Amino acid sequence: ASSHLLAAAARLGDVERAVSYFEELRTWQLPQAHDWCSLLHALGSLLPKGRRRLADTAQEMAATGCLPDEPTADLICRVLGEPFLDRIRRVASTRAVEMEAIEQENKARAKEERLERWLHKPQGFTCPPSPF
Repeated sequence: ASSHLLAAAARLGDVERAVSYFEELRTWQLPQAHDWCSLLHALGSLLPKGRRRLADTAQEMAATGCLPDEPTADLICRVLGEPFLDRIRRVASTRAVEMEAIEQENKARAKEERLERWLHKPQGFTCPPSPF
């Protein structure tokens, strides 16, 4: 629900409410790319005084491996410049690859642990006590 409220607040340019919804969302789950983009658009309504905050948020977005969608890329490019956008895209792409590798490693480890537990589990069929 916070995700939809965040997008609505961003469309209205209600920065404080958008930031509040975003922070709430962050406490429950990892924000997706569209959540970051909504927040960046809300911050874009602060311009020019919100320029620094927009830059910090874009860098944070990239650090989570989320690439900006086209409207957000246009906003970043317009406000902070093409070189900044290129850097954000590079960082996000690299981070996304790293996160994918970590996820694959975690899946492999979990599979190994399940197999290990299964191998150490008592095997065989046990008969119920005889009624005789």
